[in-house]
Amino acid sequence: MDQIEEDKDIKVVVLDSADPDYFISHYDIVRGEVVPDLPGAAPFSEWPAFVTRLAQSRVISIAKVRGRARGHGSELALACDMRFASREKAIFAQIEVGCAVVPGGGATEWLTALAGRSRALEIIVGADDFDAITAEKYGWVNRALPDAELDGFVDNFARRIASFEKRPLELAKKLVNARAGIPSEAECRRTANTFQ
Repeated sequence: MDQIEEDKDIKVVVLDSADPDYFISHYDIVRGEVVPDLPGAAPFSEWPAFVTRLAQSRVISIAKVRGRARGHGSELALACDMRFASREKAIFAQIEVGCAVVPGGGATEWLTALAGRSRALEIIVGADDFDAITAEKYGWVNRALPDAELDGFVDNFARRIASFEKRPLELAKKLVNARAGIPSEAECRRTANTFQ
């Protein structure tokens, strides 16, 4: 986030994975690996600040999802401004309740806003996998596209955004955020504390 915010020329950033099976790797909460202690890694307590900064940054963020986006992977995608997924290869889930905890990285806040109360409860308390087509119907992702078209669509869309003037992009995001009611860092922190 520091690099994204310091670069005054960046207008759009696309997050994807080099691993076709996972959008982002997950924590093994069954074995107790809730908060990894890796050299140079930010502690889990910094996650609420990160997702809030991403949602409020001047840059448009897009998640391009293939493979599994469960738990923290889903929450990273949810923190992005837009999400596009492979129909054939994307799988979404918030599995935490099935492992005797609750989502702690923002899923409660984002899914409630995007999918509504009842669907958020279905996703969170059901702790099951959702295909990309259902995720699209629920508002979890903007679009579920055929896998063969995903890269081209996202690349073209990102280039289109990048071709526009920076100030209107920033103002449009700021105005939409104000009306959409994105979660605050304090709300995300309370949920993260409940998770821990």
